[in-house]
Amino acid sequence: MTTFNSELYSSQSYSKISDRPEVLDAVQFVDAAYVISGSEVAGDIIKIAKLDGNVKLIPQLTTIYCDDPGTALTVALGTGTSGASTGSLDTGIDVKAGGAFTAGDGTAGTEWVSPSVLTSPVDLTATVVTASGLTAGADVVFRAAYQAKN
Repeated sequence: MTTFNSELYSSQSYSKISDRPEVLDAVQFVDAAYVISGSEVAGDIIKIAKLDGNVKLIPQLTTIYCDDPGTALTVALGTGTSGASTGSLDTGIDVKAGGAFTAGDGTAGTEWVSPSVLTSPVDLTATVVTASGLTAGADVVFRAAYQAKN
């Protein structure tokens, strides 16, 4: 049996916790409510929240809760400096049935496999991938988890 080490494991020692390559604060959450207008179409961008630089998103703890939004609604979650979502958390979460969803329930984005510290302020966004027969007034709550880098 072979043992393999991650880069982080290889860079740490048991003698000093400060050997960690990055020190992050406690997990923080930002909650943002959005009400569906009924006019959203594919390609539209929903700006969820503004995030300061030097934060690391935690996709495993990032969620969407929504009322039944209508016939079809799929969104990509990510970041962008001018609202254009990169889909870095998830490239397509199908939320048409309503309920609770976690980033990664669709197609996990790059932050799942290559988490990074966002060095400049960004917008947390949801890009509409597909939409039809939307119910105006349906509530959507986005909760994003992140850590600030010291």
